[in-house]
Amino acid sequence: MTQNLAGVYRPRKFEEIVGQKAVSALLKAMLLRNTLPNVLLLEGSKGSGKTTTARITAAYLNCLSEYKPCGECESCHAVFEGRSLAVREIDAASHGLVDDIRQLQESLLYAVPGAKSVLIIDEAQGLSKAASNALLKTLEFPPENTIFILITTESAKILPTIRSRCMAFKFKQIAVEDIYNRLIMVHNKENLDIDDSVLYQVALHANGSLRDALITLDQLKRSGIKNIRQFELVFGDSLPGLSLVKSMFSGRHSTVFTEAEKQLVQAGSQSIVIDNLIQILRDIIVLKAGGSTSLQGENLREVEKITTSLDTKKVVGALRAMWDSKIKLRGSEQSTGLLYLTLTAVMDSLSIPVFENTTETLTFEDMKSIIDASVA
Repeated sequence: MTQNLAGVYRPRKFEEIVGQKAVSALLKAMLLRNTLPNVLLLEGSKGSGKTTTARITAAYLNCLSEYKPCGECESCHAVFEGRSLAVREIDAASHGLVDDIRQLQESLLYAVPGAKSVLIIDEAQGLSKAASNALLKTLEFPPENTIFILITTESAKILPTIRSRCMAFKFKQIAVEDIYNRLIMVHNKENLDIDDSVLYQVALHANGSLRDALITLDQLKRSGIKNIRQFELVFGDSLPGLSLVKSMFSGRHSTVFTEAEKQLVQAGSQSIVIDNLIQILRDIIVLKAGGSTSLQGENLREVEKITTSLDTKKVVGALRAMWDSKIKLRGSEQSTGLLYLTLTAVMDSLSIPVFENTTETLTFEDMKSIIDASVA
């Protein structure tokens, strides 16, 4: 069985890390100046490169070459293959009890002579309170030649006393364009024959996770999916935000809500439905300003057709409504009522001309039921 693409193309040098220039530059500078702190906290969304960065840091600290990390020496290979005696990794989500931390602390007594010990604690938010307190004393007075790297997607769940002893590095969601460019590189190296429009859709739906995008690309490679039609048969609508905007041209709220419900089932999150619609509205503004977007083929033609009938100020107003809803959705992700209210606000903001040809209106009772649902 061949190794998956996410593993094959996992970065082994700071320069290869995608979408995290600031973090990469800071860590490399500290390593070069020998000023790296003993306790690091890498925080950010999944698939943004935190664990990869931790391993590259560990490889640098123990690399046998002049140019660190070389990725080629025995020490680097051992780190990246998970068999280095100087680098230990634990997953606190499944090994976050006090006994696990005590075993980790005991292992420090058997450090490899001449090596820099690196302890990587992934999913650090999973540490129990007792385990966190046991770890705290070690972080206050870390053993010589030992670096602790805590990794988390939810830093707020880590004890404040632990966080206060770490130097935090924040990883941002990787931009769609950065993911797309990386997919193009992998696609070319693997001599694949997948349409660019499909690669862009993979990047768009990865939600900032390069790892997820590479896993999807691997699935396409192994299943023989090459064009957008094949992609949509398996993964659904390649541009759901466009489908939602087009449904608004029906002038019927019930049609829009039905489309939103379908997309909610596919996406699994109101936030993703909102993000998809924001992306289309953003593309409309860019096209109206004479700019270019990553849209291609039939999708581009459809959006251009919509663009000619919408006023820029109205689109901006609709975008404001979407952003307001994203903030409110953080506290009511389980309610579809707020999503319906948002879509109604967008329809009103856009004032799509076809509305004049329909007699459908939302009654006071309709709106009241939606509002009640949004705060339930």
